[in-house]
Amino acid sequence: MKRKSIAVDNELKKLEISDKEIAIRDKALQELQSLEKKRNELKAKVELMKDCDPQVFTQMENDCQVSKEAINRWTGYLFLKLSLIDIIFSNELKQILDKLFN
Repeated sequence: MKRKSIAVDNELKKLEISDKEIAIRDKALQELQSLEKKRNELKAKVELMKDCDPQVFTQMENDCQVSKEAINRWTGYLFLKLSLIDIIFSNELKQILDKLFN
């Protein structure tokens, strides 16, 4: 029985956390929190600068080009239809359409 109590006392002493260890752990925890805060700030800055990425610019230029081609196609079809209407129908209908689209 005495051996058991001595063994338990020795284990308790090993498991006890000293004030020095607590201070070291608290300091490490504070440093970790500081680094996490800095990391989040840097992530926010990177997110703000995401639009300045050359790949994004290239993608935007490609998107603009595709949009421009689509607009030109649409307006080309519109003027083609207006010219066909002018040929097929009278000038009165053309005047009405001019009022609607101009």
